[in-house]
This record gives sequence, C-alpha cells and structure tokens, in this order.
Amino acid sequence: MPAGFEELIHYPLIMIVGMKDVAERAGVSVSAVSLVLSGRRRHSISSETRTRILPIVDEMGYRPNQHARSLVLNNVNTVTYNFM
Repeated sequence: MPAGFEELIHYPLIMIVGMKDVAERAGVSVSAVSLVLSGRRRHSISSETRTRILPIVDEMGYRPNQHARSLVLNNVNTVTYNFM
C-alpha cells in the first residue's frame, strides 16, 4: 500500500442517500418521495404513504442535493473568477 494511505482505512465511508434509496426502502416510486418532500399536491399522496416515507427519510438521513436542485431550476448561483 502506498505511503499515506494507511490513515484512510480508518475513516468510515459516507453514504449519500438519494430519493431513489428512500423510495426503494419505502416501497414507493421516486415521484411519490419527491411529492412528499416538496409538500406540493397533498391530495395525490395518501396519508399512509406519507407516514411511511417521512420516518424513512429521517432514518436514512436524506438531505436534498442543492447542486442538483439548482440545475433543475436553472438557477445556478455560482461566481466565477477569470484570472488573466
């Protein structure tokens, strides 16, 4: 093993949880998870499905990906620097 890599073995891997992971665990579609998390169109998701999804979101530690959201909304708040 190359020098310096011994320390990396002791750090736990960080798992990024996505809506797809939550949907698979809850047994619902990704769209259902998205609707529950966005809070929109409450009438289209049953309260049973909502109460099944929300605890799983907390349990798995789901956090929205702000970079993906900004790309979907076409609202990338990025400052670029041009060094010339």
